[in-house]
Amino acid sequence: MPLNEDRRQLLRFLGGVRRLLTFLVTERLADPSQEQYITLFEAEVMPRFDSVAHELQTIDSEEDRRWIGLRVLGLLGESLRFKVGEFFSWLSIGKVRNILKSANSILGSLSKVFAGLDPIKEFKDHLELRIGDDYMNSTDGEITRLGL
Repeated sequence: MPLNEDRRQLLRFLGGVRRLLTFLVTERLADPSQEQYITLFEAEVMPRFDSVAHELQTIDSEEDRRWIGLRVLGLLGESLRFKVGEFFSWLSIGKVRNILKSANSILGSLSKVFAGLDPIKEFKDHLELRIGDDYMNSTDGEITRLGL
């Protein structure tokens, strides 16, 4: 069933982004603002992942307007598998900037269908700025061991 398989891929992607952001905030943000980021992440960002995952679960037909929106944005079928595959491929290498750019691309499209993703994308963008270019340009072997 294409709907169920595509939904699994979308949920897998969201779970991967969630684990990645959790890791970055708790393990790689060596900054006085880390506590503020953790608080905001737990209070505002984590519930958004749950909300969008729940909303995805409520789609029960390929005629649902949200599903049609995903199709229009190229987030179903082979296109979705390619994009999610690329995200996880970059994760397996640990190339930080490429992982986050890939996540940003998919989140940007998904947020056109699921407005609840905008705060996640914005949080990720601010986190990237806070982490800094040295880390963004690195390859982090710990990311490859997140079990994603």
